[in-house]
Amino acid sequence: MEVNYDGKKYYIVREKKESVYVAQIGSTQYETLDAAVSAAVAGDTISLIDRVELTDTLTISQGKNITIALDKHTITGGKIANRGTLVFTDETTGMGKANTDASGGTVESAIDNFGTLDFVFGTYSGAIANKTDGVLTTHNGKFTGTLVREAGAVNLKGGHFAADITELATVEGCKVFHVNGLYSVCEVPDGTMTATTISGNAGYSVTPYSTADFSLLNTWYGNTNLRTSYSSANWSRLAELLSFYQLFNNSGLDATLVFDRDVAANTVQFYTISGFNRAIDKAVSAGALYRGLTAVMSAYSSASKTYAALWQDNIKSVSLAVKDNSGANAGTVCAEMIELWESTKVGSARVTNTVYIAGQKLFTFGAGSNKAMIRPATGAATFYATLGAAMDAAVDGGTVMLANDCSTVLPLTKAGTYTFDTMGFAYTGGEPTLGEGLFIKSSTTVDSAAKVLVPDAVATTYVVQLCIAQVGGMSYGSFAEAAAVALEAGNGTVVTLVAEPEAGDTVSLAKGQSLSVRKNGVAFDDAAVTTDAAGCVIYRLTQDGVTTYTSAPKTTIYTID
Repeated sequence: MEVNYDGKKYYIVREKKESVYVAQIGSTQYETLDAAVSAAVAGDTISLIDRVELTDTLTISQGKNITIALDKHTITGGKIANRGTLVFTDETTGMGKANTDASGGTVESAIDNFGTLDFVFGTYSGAIANKTDGVLTTHNGKFTGTLVREAGAVNLKGGHFAADITELATVEGCKVFHVNGLYSVCEVPDGTMTATTISGNAGYSVTPYSTADFSLLNTWYGNTNLRTSYSSANWSRLAELLSFYQLFNNSGLDATLVFDRDVAANTVQFYTISGFNRAIDKAVSAGALYRGLTAVMSAYSSASKTYAALWQDNIKSVSLAVKDNSGANAGTVCAEMIELWESTKVGSARVTNTVYIAGQKLFTFGAGSNKAMIRPATGAATFYATLGAAMDAAVDGGTVMLANDCSTVLPLTKAGTYTFDTMGFAYTGGEPTLGEGLFIKSSTTVDSAAKVLVPDAVATTYVVQLCIAQVGGMSYGSFAEAAAVALEAGNGTVVTLVAEPEAGDTVSLAKGQSLSVRKNGVAFDDAAVTTDAAGCVIYRLTQDGVTTYTSAPKTTIYTID
């Protein structure tokens, strides 16, 4: 301030202060975010136009219903307390970016939610706590701070988190994948594989999304930064869909093929509706598995272009076919097109009808809601609605594979050797249950068919037998096996029969050996206990329900029952 005199009057000259606006509603600008929130009416969007520095708690009062569009700007300092309805959104974060990107707007301030709070894109580095009566939903965005549910409801429908939020991810249809060091939540698309024809060649097609979702993705592909092109609900839904695609980074999609005959190298090729094709460059035996790359996604920004080619709005499906390049392959050629999965490892072992990304299972198709599948050495896989139905259909020496997450118990209802392969799906059914009279002779962990891409996938081979006899509470599948254990133990160890031994299930005693058997009313042929000792015969003595068989010379006198 300065004072001037013009010869008649004194004047106070003050420097004009330049206003700094940080937010606007429509064409009206505000110097503070607090002022903008106070002025906002239901349904208003407050767009940030500069960095916001809070010095105290910014409260969205009960009854307020507003959206704060970050638009690449930052809110820092203080705290935000939401008691109304608040949506945080952003124009750019997540659009054509991998899940690690943080180039859009950021909220560094802590947030306490007592009302309804939605996150649609943006980065959030402050501590977020959901309080009493709060309903918090994430649709997309990067969360580098903490997210805690102290009370109320938390719905994770999309987004990428630095902390492990697996226990909070309870929305049906959504899964958590650990990719690029972040825990990413996304909805898992599902569809059914159907037969199709591509340029006259038999193939298969899968449609993993609804028409409405395809329309959103197709609109986004042509308008990647136009939030105003979408309704609030559509923008939120698009955010959820992109949460899935943000996982694609330097990846490819593979198909697994099974042939109905021996195929020589370079005599067949497979290709997609996008025009990609690859010759099968090695000999493949009938019934063997061949994997080959069908499309490459060099980065997320180009993944959208691959999406446009493979999953266009007017096609709505991934489609693949196999072409015969030689008269020697006339006919069906491809007996089965099993899957798509993320990899660039041509010829690797198969998993199931799944797509994988960076070693993580993304989504299934073909299986639908079925829980299990059995794939024979040749021919198509058969899907089963329940794990029990698959086990009923399994043959001795066969493998039952999960086709979806499963919480029901594995039932072992018949004798034989069976391999149960989780295929990387979550199995929470616990220990197997056994049919009447059965026991597990052995269980051995073996390599899962999914091990190539899912290192922690588990497969177990069970040898299941009908219990014939027991010794000391242990079950055995034959009388001879139980008797051998009892004889080795000595000291009058008793074999307790549980079921009638099969013909030929016999025991031969050496001279002086004795074997005690409790029959328990089970039919038993005493001739099953013999002796090869020269000059010896088997003598029987029954006392207190236990028959003792002894190999002794003929001159020995015994009481015969």
